[in-house]
Amino acid sequence: MSTPTRRPSVVFSGGGTGGHVFPGLAVAEELRSLGWRTAWIGRGRSLEERLVAAAGLDFRPLPARAFVDRGALARAIALGVLAGSALRAAVLLRRLGAAVVFATGGYACAPAALGARLNGTGLYLLEPNAQSGAANRLLSRFATEAGTAFESAAQQLACEARLVGVPVRRAFCLVGEPRLEGDRTRVLVLGGSQGSDALNRRLPGLFARASRRAAIEVTHQSGPSRVDDTRDRYLSLEAPSLRATVRTRPARWRLTT
Repeated sequence: MSTPTRRPSVVFSGGGTGGHVFPGLAVAEELRSLGWRTAWIGRGRSLEERLVAAAGLDFRPLPARAFVDRGALARAIALGVLAGSALRAAVLLRRLGAAVVFATGGYACAPAALGARLNGTGLYLLEPNAQSGAANRLLSRFATEAGTAFESAAQQLACEARLVGVPVRRAFCLVGEPRLEGDRTRVLVLGGSQGSDALNRRLPGLFARASRRAAIEVTHQSGPSRVDDTRDRYLSLEAPSLRATVRTRPARWRLTT
């Protein structure tokens, strides 16, 4: 009796910020619904490990360090770590039966991408930003193909690239109808998964001045480490027509428009 063959897997890799994780999770969600096996390679004890584990994917940690815009010693150490992790990634990809590596950006994806190169495994890059990140620009020399959301990013990559947009998780399509209250102007502030210091500092005062002319309701994503400071900025304002809610990330938000 012949033993059943195991379906090939798609191995995702990337991390450092939510923007390097959530688009990959959206693609992984669809592939799993079609019966594909998936796994994720990233740094241990990291943002990507927490998010990937919460999504129920098989996570495999490998060391990685930033190697762009670093001093000579730090760059040498990072490249040494990368070389070792790339060899380990090559072995891991064979064990996982990887048909392709789907890299979502950030230096965390470099070991898996180079491991794919060593194995002759296909490498697909996803670049959702208007300007390609340093890791994707370097790895595009070895990539089979890339998908981008902007033509400007595609022009910065060395491999064939096509416009595909940004993958979105199904959860975003399941949000119910917004609850409209009054005639306030509603504003959603997004500063990325880690928040934006510039937006956190400047926008509360701007909204306070604008609220002198019209009532404003703000939902402000500050980043996990900046919630208290941003909330205090809003509370310190004398703006009775301004209502603000400060959150860490927009995973479960419902925006009224």
